[in-house]
Amino acid sequence: MYTTRINLRPYLQEYMLAKYSDDRKQPCKIPPSSDLYLLILDLLARRPASAVRDIGNLEIILPNRALGKRTSTFNFLSEKSQYEIDRHIYVMFWAEFHRYCEYQIHVKGESLLVAVLLFKSMYDIESLSQDAFIKNYQRWRDRQCQQRRVYRSRQRLI
Repeated sequence: MYTTRINLRPYLQEYMLAKYSDDRKQPCKIPPSSDLYLLILDLLARRPASAVRDIGNLEIILPNRALGKRTSTFNFLSEKSQYEIDRHIYVMFWAEFHRYCEYQIHVKGESLLVAVLLFKSMYDIESLSQDAFIKNYQRWRDRQCQQRRVYRSRQRLI
């Protein structure tokens, strides 16, 4: 089992630890059925000779496949690769949050504030305030509700 450390935003690190780790002190084991697993597998590269020790706030277990890249050789994630992983987790996080809020509000009949507090407690997120969650949800909802104007071409009947 090979592990590496990547640098994520603090709230994404808390989310990943709560979602994929049994204990906060153990590394995250990402399931092979997820898109994130395949992304990490694609981004793995040979460790350059000039590379320093891995530094980051999240330790993950590297994918180990029977076919393809061997983890013993391909065990390095560059800064650009870490940025790609961060963006993927960012989209995953907010998509799950929006879906959870929609379910809590429309199906269970909870308020937005209660939905935010439940989501924060479910993933033990301390880095973001509830105001940041509420603002993000409201911006997302406003973007969803905007209707685009449809232009029709005029056809003259002769």
